[in-house]
Amino acid sequence: MNSGPEKFGITPQEVFEPKEELKKIRELPKEKKAESLERFKRNLNNQMEGLAGIEEEVIRAVRNNPDASAEDIYKAVEKLGAKYGINEEQKDIAKEVALKYEYKHQKIKEVREKYPEDKELFKALFGRYPEGNIEIIVGPITFYIRCQNKKDYSLIYTENFFGDEEKADSKEKMEIKRSAGISIKSSLIPDLEGTVTAEKSGWWGFNHKDFVDSASIYKHEEQHAIRNLFDKQVTVFFFPKRLEATKTDEEKELVVKNFLRFKREKFDEAAADEILAYSTDHTTPKEIYAVLTRKGGNYDYFDEEEKNKLEAMLNSAKEDGLLGKLGEKSDEDFKKWLQNLVKEIYVTEYSRLIMDGVESLEKLQKMGYSKQKTISLLTHEPLSRWKKVVERLH
Repeated sequence: MNSGPEKFGITPQEVFEPKEELKKIRELPKEKKAESLERFKRNLNNQMEGLAGIEEEVIRAVRNNPDASAEDIYKAVEKLGAKYGINEEQKDIAKEVALKYEYKHQKIKEVREKYPEDKELFKALFGRYPEGNIEIIVGPITFYIRCQNKKDYSLIYTENFFGDEEKADSKEKMEIKRSAGISIKSSLIPDLEGTVTAEKSGWWGFNHKDFVDSASIYKHEEQHAIRNLFDKQVTVFFFPKRLEATKTDEEKELVVKNFLRFKREKFDEAAADEILAYSTDHTTPKEIYAVLTRKGGNYDYFDEEEKNKLEAMLNSAKEDGLLGKLGEKSDEDFKKWLQNLVKEIYVTEYSRLIMDGVESLEKLQKMGYSKQKTISLLTHEPLSRWKKVVERLH
């Protein structure tokens, strides 16, 4: 059976332009449109899969050669992208990602050269010297700070660099207690957005890295930083493009659902971290599920701010005419439609995902895996794949 781009009709060096292809399809006789549209959808899906592969290729490339130039990264992307019909707009995205990586990497090197001592760099980043022992590991585009002292980790976690780091609310205190690692958005040094990560080691973990699985936490947080290079560009670009490529209300609704799932991924990730954190103590799977799905609890991540952001983005799509008949609903009906979708994705599906995750944890332990081995098996897999991990090992 054929696989890869040729399976759907794209051949190497051929450019696939969704907008241009749609124009051609609209001009076809009615009897040929259905077949051409089906091929279009498959090509579009294939291109999306290819772009996901390109993201992985960039991550692999910069790990193998952190000093890779933007030109080198772009050439690798262009070579792989040719197999998937990468078009000019997507090439522009790749160029922007490559340039952004090169800039962040150089900035990390410059700051480290200016502050070669860990304690001095800590003060420059956060406004005070550390109270306990720290170790700062320099990655391709990250500073990874291992903290022995809880106050130092709390300072980083809360990003409260101008105030009293002890003034964390109850939710933050619980999050800090359960957290093993964190990636933050800001610091006191300009242009380091998204590059600062940290590990809560404790005394024993600081001196014995295997005890806290320091290497796994580092890799996990570093991957977030690298993937952050893609998030804004890819999300903004593909959501309206996917809507434009649909014809029916059902197809448009599916695109919106998948977009909501994409936006929910950060909550899935946080939930996965919490499930693994809880698994290290004596909390039962049933108790873990109850804690993580309690409405209004510490782990009810979908707050009003997040809800308002989603509604604003979808209202914008409606105003731009991208939702077709769905966008022609009255304001009240559109609001109800959106609320139902949000409930389905952020409540019903999310709860089911938590249940699957907890059950996967329980099954692995019943299969004889230790808690630490279970954590190692699941740490680098998204929560949505835990069930498949168990099936593969069964």
